[in-house]
Amino acid sequence: MTRCRAYICIAAMAVVAAGCGGATHKRPTAPVPRAGDFIGIYADDVFYGGPAYRHATLTQLRRAGIGLIRQPFAWNQFAADHGRYDDFVGAAAQEGIRVLPVVLGPQPGAPQATGGMAPPTDPAGFARYAAALAGRYGPRGSYWRNHPELPKLPITSWQIWN
Repeated sequence: MTRCRAYICIAAMAVVAAGCGGATHKRPTAPVPRAGDFIGIYADDVFYGGPAYRHATLTQLRRAGIGLIRQPFAWNQFAADHGRYDDFVGAAAQEGIRVLPVVLGPQPGAPQATGGMAPPTDPAGFARYAAALAGRYGPRGSYWRNHPELPKLPITSWQIWN
């Protein structure tokens, strides 16, 4: 009986050893993005670049499959001059790229922060700023009414703070 158990143990070990490492397994591969899949980017150079650079870069990004560009919409900068934001949103729309604004501070007139961005001291003011952005660039936004020459690609998602 002991000899039989030894043979069974050896046979079991041989079966286990035969199943370890002998077969090749295919690793799953990531699916190739299709039209409509999310592919986004953050590219400050597009925001701060001039019109020709912005157009050329957005064209390249769209050809590469980018469908969304994430961009900070800083309260103090927007309050000082919203023209840069208008130009950016319009240029992205012309290329069929959606904009995901990161709505953040500092609030206008706030002292320069050191080591990061402090949250607004006026939450109601920040809420009014966010509402103004939605009223300008959202689905019924004034920006789209004032620019009928552009393809209407309203902002429908908003990232609040970071």
